[in-house]
Amino acid sequence: MASTKSRAHLAPAAIEAAWTDLWSQLHPGHGMFGRAHTQTLVVLAQKPSKALDETLTAVSHSHPGRVIVMYLSSRAGGTDKVTLCGSPEAGLGSELVCVTADAPVAEHWAELVLPLLLPDVPVYLFVADSDVLGTPELSSLVETVDHVVLDTATLEEPWAPWRPLFQHEGDLGLLDLAWIRTAGWREALAAVFDPEACLALLPTLQSVTVSGSHAGSAHWLAAWLANRLDYRPEPGSAGARWAQRRRPPVVFAFERRARGGLDHVTLGFEGAEAVVGHGDGTVRAEVRRGRSVLATAELPRVGRDTAPQLSAALAEGFDPVFADAFRWLDLAHPAPADGAR
Repeated sequence: MASTKSRAHLAPAAIEAAWTDLWSQLHPGHGMFGRAHTQTLVVLAQKPSKALDETLTAVSHSHPGRVIVMYLSSRAGGTDKVTLCGSPEAGLGSELVCVTADAPVAEHWAELVLPLLLPDVPVYLFVADSDVLGTPELSSLVETVDHVVLDTATLEEPWAPWRPLFQHEGDLGLLDLAWIRTAGWREALAAVFDPEACLALLPTLQSVTVSGSHAGSAHWLAAWLANRLDYRPEPGSAGARWAQRRRPPVVFAFERRARGGLDHVTLGFEGAEAVVGHGDGTVRAEVRRGRSVLATAELPRVGRDTAPQLSAALAEGFDPVFADAFRWLDLAHPAPADGAR
């Protein structure tokens, strides 16, 4: 992204003047030709990283705009200088503003961000580092944005950081990259039960086992399945048992693997089994009764690269099915009385 760089202090007028100068250098004779924006993306991170740089560079190709990266520093005093970067590719402008805010200043990040936001375009907040979840910096920034994107894949309790954010549900678009990664798995599971013989098995569901290294993705997938099948968490089971009227309870288990994200999902029925696993870029599901295969489905799997997942979140903004899955997990894992919303 950074083809040309300049430095300016954290003052909106100075930053805008620096941008004007930068674009005039990148596009001589075209004035502000390079500034075509579709959004403002605010990124909250603990520290710079090559992976984050590569993600933002890739996302900016399909979502040109201003990216404001706020790094939380452990030092005590003042703010660092601001780095400005512009990209002349395709005549469009991806503007990158990097700010390192030290501890006393970071609590007022919303005040720092507001003057830097572009007018008349949606504002997205992407929390790129799980260490930032639950900090006052995040809480203050939520009030200034239109959409919030998190990544809870590696969290043991992926529903926890969403609880305070869903207080703003009427005003915010909310999405989780861990949820997006389950897309192929959800679609394959739904498709494999299209045949009537497989659909008839659903009332006899007895167990669900999700295997993988990411608890967050596993919980989202299980919550989606339980909610779609109209099961509710059994009181006191912390989501380990699902209950439904006129049907036997379902036992849920998460089997942890060392690495690789989601590995496979197994649904146990009376006399049959459904297994979902991943192949080379795909998710394959099949329903078996003994040695007989009743149905199969194979769909593309969301890859591990964060860039396309973030790009999808920026394009989608809000998924009501994700909101339903959160409400299910919120019921399955109620907050302690002293931490209730």
